[in-house]
Amino acid sequence: MVATGDLIAVTGGTGVVGRRLVTDLVDDGFRVRVLSRSAPDDDIEHVAVDFSDDRPLPSGALDGCAAVAHLAAHIPASQESEGAAPAAFQTNVFGLLKLLAAMEEAGVTRLIQTTSANAYAPGVSCAAEDDPMFPSARAPFYLSSKLVQDVLGAYWHRNRGIAVTTLRLSSVYGAGVETSLLTRFVRLLRDGTPIRLANGGSFAVDFVEVGDVSRAIRLFLANEETGAFNIAGGEKNSLLDVCAQLVELTGAGPEALIVERGEQAEAGFPAIDIAKAARLGFTPTPLRKGLERLVAST
Repeated sequence: MVATGDLIAVTGGTGVVGRRLVTDLVDDGFRVRVLSRSAPDDDIEHVAVDFSDDRPLPSGALDGCAAVAHLAAHIPASQESEGAAPAAFQTNVFGLLKLLAAMEEAGVTRLIQTTSANAYAPGVSCAAEDDPMFPSARAPFYLSSKLVQDVLGAYWHRNRGIAVTTLRLSSVYGAGVETSLLTRFVRLLRDGTPIRLANGGSFAVDFVEVGDVSRAIRLFLANEETGAFNIAGGEKNSLLDVCAQLVELTGAGPEALIVERGEQAEAGFPAIDIAKAARLGFTPTPLRKGLERLVAST
């Protein structure tokens, strides 16, 4: 457990989730050190680290830190391409290994890392933490790297004296999340370009707002819970339903949504069971409220 005023290292602190977390940690009274390739915009302590190469972290990068929030990740532009595997594994797997080595050297024993709740095995209707993980249906090259990250965290916790909490995130959306489908849809609607949904818009995802991820990380910094926890909205939403709401919220006409029928519905990813995190105080933002904020900020 960390205390107000402690120094928290945040990897990937210049990314969308990282920037939000850094701001929230400072507001909560913590000191923050960002480990990333580029320096943060604000007057935040920074150590230049590239998790995509083989070099160890700079000496002293974690000195004085009470905990590490590990957000640095490689998310490929095409998650369905096998060409995405080398970069994903280099950053997400080997990057974690060099972080763990630096933590051991510095004597830092608290790690909160984020992986993916979309790595659960196909066929699960509402995935809980003890359900099997086997990302064979979609994005296997990226999601496999996140699964290995999950495994390594559990190993280091069990065998190497580092208290590891792994937060399995569902599909993150919200202000500034440019990689989210929902941000892309809002921009299309703003530009007057229709959204085209294949297969009746049946593809479904469990969405979680970016602010909820920051709140979850801070929740677990404030307790001593370890292991895996799902961080998600707790329900599965079809693209048809979400886009219909975005059309309404942006004031676009019905012609802005073109739904193409397919031969079969697409299952997408399962709903994510958040009961375990909810027992500790995690409550997700309702999707409608999150969509309203996304539209207002985009």
